[in-house]
Amino acid sequence: MTKTRYLHIIFSEPIQSYDIPKFRAAVIEKSKRESDLFHNHLDDQQYIYRYPLIQYKVTDKKASLVCLNESYGGYTLSPQTKDF
Repeated sequence: MTKTRYLHIIFSEPIQSYDIPKFRAAVIEKSKRESDLFHNHLDDQQYIYRYPLIQYKVTDKKASLVCLNESYGGYTLSPQTKDF
């Protein structure tokens, strides 16, 4: 059986489920679109059809990210960065 590695990051900011698209957009922009792990797009016209390896969620009413498998080691944003 294959083991799935994951990293679950829970932020301190409260969020509602309807704010997830804004949260996702903010994280993608902060990553400067350097990695397709954050958004599954090759460019504006082409998509990568795969299971999302970075997932944007609400956990206990707080914004959170779940990074799976290869995105586990590729998390390029530091939650300790003050401007994050």
